[in-house]
Amino acid sequence: MREHRLLGIVMVAILTGGCATGGESNTLSARDATAVGELAAIPASSDEREWLMFFAKLYERTPEYEEILNRTEELRREFAEYYRYVENLTAQNMSIDNKTREEFFSRFSAFVLSQEELIKAWERAFDGRVLRNAYYSYTTRLLESLKVYYPEVDRSALDSMEYVKVLVIPSGAIYGLDEDDRFRQALENFVAGGGVLIVFAQQGGHEFRALPGGKLSGYGWSEDISSHQAIVTDPSQAIFAGQNSPEVRANIDGYFTQWPENARILMRKKSSQWPVMVEYSYGKGRVIAMTLYTDWAFATRKASSSELALIRDLLTWAENPDSVPVYAPGDIAMVPVNVTSRVNVSSRSVVFIVVDPEKRIIANLGMNLSLAPGESRVVEFEYSMPGKTGIYLVDYALLNSSGSVVQVTFEAAGFAVSGLAEHSTNPA
Repeated sequence: MREHRLLGIVMVAILTGGCATGGESNTLSARDATAVGELAAIPASSDEREWLMFFAKLYERTPEYEEILNRTEELRREFAEYYRYVENLTAQNMSIDNKTREEFFSRFSAFVLSQEELIKAWERAFDGRVLRNAYYSYTTRLLESLKVYYPEVDRSALDSMEYVKVLVIPSGAIYGLDEDDRFRQALENFVAGGGVLIVFAQQGGHEFRALPGGKLSGYGWSEDISSHQAIVTDPSQAIFAGQNSPEVRANIDGYFTQWPENARILMRKKSSQWPVMVEYSYGKGRVIAMTLYTDWAFATRKASSSELALIRDLLTWAENPDSVPVYAPGDIAMVPVNVTSRVNVSSRSVVFIVVDPEKRIIANLGMNLSLAPGESRVVEFEYSMPGKTGIYLVDYALLNSSGSVVQVTFEAAGFAVSGLAEHSTNPA
């Protein structure tokens, strides 16, 4: 059985009745979380929000959703029986003989292997993937620490990714693949179709030529001396909202010497001024390539707080890459949200749910709003920008005339509170 983060995030959460990210208790079952038109309540915590958002996306993307729910409930019962078996082994004897050990591993293997098909269905609820190569386990650990949960994907499956918005290529993961035509074509197809590709540092600068367009190259970590200071070239960009200074302390090894004509240079190495982060569009999507090895640095406890904030905001932006308004702390602004009714009942009010850069719910703001089934409207709410910097997300819940929740929509809008911004309401 291949390593799979879903076994940790989703399977344990569903099977034990907990939350998708662990932590706070959650009494919702899979069947309670059927999302559109049947969602029981506004999320009461960030953990509950992650749980409900998982099922909302699964509902939208899975024709056989009811079948998946039924299988999930069956799996919960199977897991409870298996767990009791393990507890009994532990209680009976701390020293387990070979026969018992073989039986234990046999049952464990059969249990895990039987979930592969279900796990593939669960994968549809996740917006990103991490390429399973090189330091991918370090990358996954980094993302988990930022409350971003992306399953790994083999390069042979890049052409079959459904509903994936973001693909992350770990440090060193292009090594040996830069001349692989199928790999290059798969990346090109993904980005051209609207995906966002995020690429960490590579061993050789020529390996960046494998990225869509084939015009990016420079020096990799085997050809350069590592450094730790970069300069932000455009502080108004939302991905730099979490920075308090245009000088970013980060783990850098390499730089770019050639890039596409339409590329924007986002950061430069302080010592030489060579670019270390560039962004360019390709087809309907975008590529963000950098010579930062934050994933490896995080795993070895060398990542700085500023570069962790940068990757956090970069990933949030990548899943929601439309224009994000940028504000300064303390600004009072009207935040626009496109509110759409997807249920067959009329709505009488809306509650906007503000989620901070660390995915914590910090505000619920209600207002009257009459919305007919299928109707869509841009609605603004006034908000005083917090002191914490980074990219914020906005969910909303629609309520009927009796005050019952009839729909919850996640990640409907976003805005950035930037430590580098002047007091302004201009979009990035």
